Amino acid sequence: PDCGRTAKPPPTQTSTSTLPRPSPAAARADRFMGELCIEGWLHRSKKGDPTQRERRYFFSSGFAVEYCKTPDRASRTGKFDLRMVEELDEPEPGMLFVRVKGKTHPLHVFLPSPMEALQQGDGADAKAWRMLWASAVDESVVSLALESARDTNLAEHFTMLREEKRQTRALLLAKSASALPRDSKEAEEDGEEASVLCIPLEVLDANADIVAPETPSRSAAKTAAAGADSEWSFAEVRYGGKYSFVTIGAKELVQAGIADGIKQFKASPDKFEAMWFQADMVDWPVEQQRYTLLLREGTSGFEPDDSTPQGGFLCILATHRPKLSADAAAATAPPPAPPPKPAP
Repeated sequence: PDCGRTAKPPPTQTSTSTLPRPSPAAARADRFMGELCIEGWLHRSKKGDPTQRERRYFFSSGFAVEYCKTPDRASRTGKFDLRMVEELDEPEPGMLFVRVKGKTHPLHVFLPSPMEALQQGDGADAKAWRMLWASAVDESVVSLALESARDTNLAEHFTMLREEKRQTRALLLAKSASALPRDSKEAEEDGEEASVLCIPLEVLDANADIVAPETPSRSAAKTAAAGADSEWSFAEVRYGGKYSFVTIGAKELVQAGIADGIKQFKASPDKFEAMWFQADMVDWPVEQQRYTLLLREGTSGFEPDDSTPQGGFLCILATHRPKLSADAAAATAPPPAPPPKPAP
């Protein structure tokens, strides 16, 4: 479900929400059961430091949470998935502590005071945020301080949603696997690597089609035929997770082993501009690994920002240059060393 709108008033004006007004707990739970979404102004910690706060507009829709500089989603500065939360606590009244798997820093979310909720005029009070998130995450990660905020009926609704997404995803994967020209076993018998299914980001929240990529050996043959006059190089950059671009093409989230993903990426540089993943994920179990592929079509000026050897992410960039002809290579080659002088 999508509870956001593209056009909203500036931060100084009254914002809107999907919650009813007035919003007693029972009515609010019934509304959540139908939409599972809420939005409004909150404060979040900066780099895990609760003493540094930033005001952000939060969208919580289903399991997806986004926070933006303005009520326009185009200004998004971060996001996380409630299914990936490893710890949800309220160590101080009005401050939620959220630890998300794969995130470098925990997130402190400061809920609106009764006065702030009244000023927003939308019923998005602290109880609403507590109940929605405590009901959406796995029960095992909810602290004692938030147990009473968890709504049983709402939690069951989220459980059903989780199962529906799992079944939809399995169905899409099965559909894509059946569309492959050859199965993994047949490919292995011929000395080829099994195909990796690329799952577009939209599949996490919608029933989008999944396009199965070619096997690495076939992609390599295609690249060799198309790029016989080019040479490819692959630069690896450690960075903090931010990147810049002039235009950006489609991104594909791949849930598979990173080592195999690197082979696929390097076999298809004409198709993919870049590949990135969490740097320490290579040490995780293979079934938990995932990475992102950026399609070359529609992408220009892409580069990772804030590069540092201590960066939490690794990006691999595929760049090409024309292959020099034999005459050009000879012209640019350094002159041969003069012959040694004969000994006197």
